[in-house]
Amino acid sequence: MMTPIPLEKIKPYLRYARYIDVTSDYTYNDIAAYDARLIYVESGVGAIVIDGRVYRLQPGVLLVWQPGQTYGFTDVIASPLHILMLNYDFFAEQPETRLITPDPPHLFQTERLDGVFCMIENADEGGVICDERASWAEGMLHELLEEYTMRRIYSDTAAAGLLSLLLTRLCRSVRIGGSLRPTAPESKADAMIAYINSHLSENLSYESLGKIFCYHPNHVNRLITRSTGLPLHRYLTRMRIERAFGLLCDEGRSVAETAELCGFSDATSFARCFRAQTGLSPSEARRQSRR
Repeated sequence: MMTPIPLEKIKPYLRYARYIDVTSDYTYNDIAAYDARLIYVESGVGAIVIDGRVYRLQPGVLLVWQPGQTYGFTDVIASPLHILMLNYDFFAEQPETRLITPDPPHLFQTERLDGVFCMIENADEGGVICDERASWAEGMLHELLEEYTMRRIYSDTAAAGLLSLLLTRLCRSVRIGGSLRPTAPESKADAMIAYINSHLSENLSYESLGKIFCYHPNHVNRLITRSTGLPLHRYLTRMRIERAFGLLCDEGRSVAETAELCGFSDATSFARCFRAQTGLSPSEARRQSRR
């Protein structure tokens, strides 16, 4: 059996990176791999079937699926599908450097998956993670291909970092329901988060944010939770404590002044919350920063 691994624990190892061209007579189909797979479509139109589920392919589609899943391409009619494909492990303390050849389903050795990890965060019911508008990933994928191909010093480390960032951004893009672009703020959710971060000293609520951004409080809740992974009160606590740490340790503010600037009702509740988050009292944190 495979072990699910959360996104923050993933330490990926890139086994193989290459371009493939899939035409109507492509025969390397209906196979299952012992490592995870990622494809990004640069051109062409078609489909891929993963464990019986059909996913449409066109330029900008990015797909990740798990080890052991059977896949094959179909419906490639006109121009070939030009695809960048990665083979990788989600977690590998001592990765094997050799490639692991996929097998057809009737020859697949399930026992070889013992200890293999799978990533189920933001995956659909079929275990697939899909972003249909992933042009944001193209630059990183080209860097990954270059690191794998050139094999310069520290290439494995660079590839692992790039792949980890790519998977993180993929999960974020799927979670917020759209492609990632470098412009900011790119949505109401971004504007709302930016507003929260610049008004931490104020008494913020779903109702007050709803009035500012013309949304129902329940919709504000959904936007914030989808974008940050946290409900408003937990997100506020995290950001207020981070700001407090800087005010105490970098600017030397008093505990009472810091509590007020970070939106806490009094120094006592601030100190209790600060200790719960950092393991230190505000005074201890300030003293340690001066050593």
